[in-house]
Amino acid sequence: MHDIDVIQSLVDLGFSGLEARVYLYLLGNSPATGYNIAKKLGKPVSNVYSVIKSMEEKGLLLVDESDKRLCRVVPPLEFLRTMELHFQNRKRKAKEYLEGIPLPELDNRVYQLSTPEQVYAKAEMMLSQCKKSLLIDIFPFPMKKLKSRIESLSAKKRTVAIHVYEDVVIPGVLITKHRHFKRIMKTWTGQWLNIAMDSSELLLAYMSYDDSSVIHAVWSPNPTVSWAFHTNAYSDILLSALINSLESNAPSSEILEKYTELIERFPYSEAPHQLLSEDKKVGAVNCHKEKKK
Repeated sequence: MHDIDVIQSLVDLGFSGLEARVYLYLLGNSPATGYNIAKKLGKPVSNVYSVIKSMEEKGLLLVDESDKRLCRVVPPLEFLRTMELHFQNRKRKAKEYLEGIPLPELDNRVYQLSTPEQVYAKAEMMLSQCKKSLLIDIFPFPMKKLKSRIESLSAKKRTVAIHVYEDVVIPGVLITKHRHFKRIMKTWTGQWLNIAMDSSELLLAYMSYDDSSVIHAVWSPNPTVSWAFHTNAYSDILLSALINSLESNAPSSEILEKYTELIERFPYSEAPHQLLSEDKKVGAVNCHKEKKK
């Protein structure tokens, strides 16, 4: 890794550019005086002394109490742990403050997500907020990141069906592998992660193959769009589950039996309540009663 990459990684963690350069220099040259650091980096002495004071307060370096004020770098694993603890404390405080603020009601818009972090944060939130069912179409890389979260849904007795592109086993989850998974994995240049939650919220994300960037991703609580995607994904998963029986010319009774088992395990979703007026809800209930008679 080049120095410029290391400096950028430190800047991404919250270092200023000069802090990153001072830290990187001290990694191979501790201890050193502020004057020598400034001279080696070609920076104004006053600026370096100011940065040293800031880095000392942040716990990124140690300064001895002698007249020379020698600076020694704090080892990377140690300062990373310190940063993690500081972040957790700030996160806890922010959570306490923010949880007391009421959220606005969901709307019908479609929102674009621009980073993998946004995509996975939204995916994890949907998994945690699921009340009834989840349909997931997921490529291998996203599966590795979300598998433990999906496994926890089984314990919560949520109904989960997943369309995958490699062999995956999750107890209590209906898993079907795409019929053309080999061809898809060879020809597609990105990674899909699509989720339909309770047929009323959806996430569609297509990310780069190394999962480092988003090619296109949207999230929406729009019940019409979400339910439409849910029904499409539902049909796709059912077809994948039945395709082997269809291709082997199994008796229609056997295929029907398997189909019945599948829909009993994962029932077809009714339209979410947002799509029904009160009159239609009453009509739907009455119609259901008539069928029972």
